[in-house]
Amino acid sequence: QQKPASQRADRDCCLTIKKGVEPDGNINVKDFDGGKFLVFRYKGPWDNLWEVYNILYRDYIILLDKYQLRDAPIVEKYLKYSEKMKPENYVTEVCIPIVWN
Repeated sequence: QQKPASQRADRDCCLTIKKGVEPDGNINVKDFDGGKFLVFRYKGPWDNLWEVYNILYRDYIILLDKYQLRDAPIVEKYLKYSEKMKPENYVTEVCIPIVWN
């Protein structure tokens, strides 16, 4: 039985595919909107990503008047990751969708 939306994490796992790939079972195909993003690079364990978001929204994003947040999903790009790596060496980009004023 599926949990109510308020108890689910709303996440998509995305990868680049060739045109013509068809959905199968729980796997869907959808286009990803492009556009402008503020991109922040974080090095460290994923357990601390919530802190990164807190700092970005609390201390950085709300203080700038050059852009507005866009109604689109935030993207996390996992640039450096391996099961053999120590989590403190992971590198993640947090991409926040924006529109310039």
